[in-house]
Amino acid sequence: MSWFVVLLALISGHAVAGANPFESDVSESTNLPLPEPTEWELKEQKARYSVYVSDVLNSDFDATKAEVMLAMPIQKALKYFPQKNQCWSWINRCKLSQTLRALSETQSLVYTIIDMPWPLSDRDFVFLTEMEGSTALTSSDESGIDAKIKLIFVPSQAHVETAHLHKKKGLVRGFSHATYELKALDENQTKLTMFMHTEFGGNVSAGLINSKLVKELEKDVKTLIKMTNQMKKQKT
Repeated sequence: MSWFVVLLALISGHAVAGANPFESDVSESTNLPLPEPTEWELKEQKARYSVYVSDVLNSDFDATKAEVMLAMPIQKALKYFPQKNQCWSWINRCKLSQTLRALSETQSLVYTIIDMPWPLSDRDFVFLTEMEGSTALTSSDESGIDAKIKLIFVPSQAHVETAHLHKKKGLVRGFSHATYELKALDENQTKLTMFMHTEFGGNVSAGLINSKLVKELEKDVKTLIKMTNQMKKQKT
């Protein structure tokens, strides 16, 4: 996961114009308003990925978005998003990811700690996570392939019952929304779309955080691409 909430995020791929990419059917038990990005601005574009940033209504912190092309089947790409007691290996600032409890086969409560650069205190988050979709490559009249997985992370009311965790460890509680979507383009190509927005809490400067968001997300994206490339080489 990166500065803002790593792990736990659901991909929300191609958002319809005017639609809020953070909208989902996952009920939010906190009183935090849903982030509302205003207009996405392209910040970095390479052969395999693009990174965008947007202001968010009623928030000092920006939202980020990334579109990444992975040269592998969606079933293999999903392995980089494990739903277990571990950080996603390509999220550079994730220090800990722990499942507090499983609510169903697709929903869990997850506790995460993110490493913040000195002298800032590390942040912790409590997410309600949900997985939607299927990796089954079924036929589709439009594209020939119809397989999509969506991972959604929203702030959970369980942040109240876990208050002792961040107090004991000297952490600052943050609140984050994240969406990760994996969509099969064909049998060997998968598109990943990520949307993230985080309220970092504490007295941290929003300007300082916003100035780092794109580079931090780009760093994670590069790590993911490098790892998938290495796996591909090992298979050949």
